[in-house]
Amino acid sequence: MPLFARSRSTAPILVRLALAIPMTYHGLWNLGGEGTRWWIEQSGLPPSLRFLIGVSELCAALALTVNVLARLAAIGLFVIFVGAIPQHWAQGFSFKHGGWEPLLVYALLSLAIATGIGFKKGSSVSTEGPVQEKHSDRKEQRT
Repeated sequence: MPLFARSRSTAPILVRLALAIPMTYHGLWNLGGEGTRWWIEQSGLPPSLRFLIGVSELCAALALTVNVLARLAAIGLFVIFVGAIPQHWAQGFSFKHGGWEPLLVYALLSLAIATGIGFKKGSSVSTEGPVQEKHSDRKEQRT
């Protein structure tokens, strides 16, 4: 058996955490003083939307972390990210200038989680049921 062989891949939890960690920060930012100031002074969007998005990001981060309704959370985040791109479009692509680069990365991570694309059957993001081991294959190998 190879040194790092596992029955389940760690990739799904790592992908979910790659999205949950920044969403926790961003959700708290949206609900805090600095985020409130940005929404009022620069975004041109209603402050009530700030609250809705902040709470949504925090709930989605929790769902992704504990893997409960993670796909639904990922769909919601995908909508938030795609909806935020126009707010950042004028700054260009680069994140250094407030561009939409991180939104694209987050949207693609959300899409991967929501669809389960690229994950093995039986992983915690898979669209199919648990992997069924073929006991007949084991018996054949032993004889």
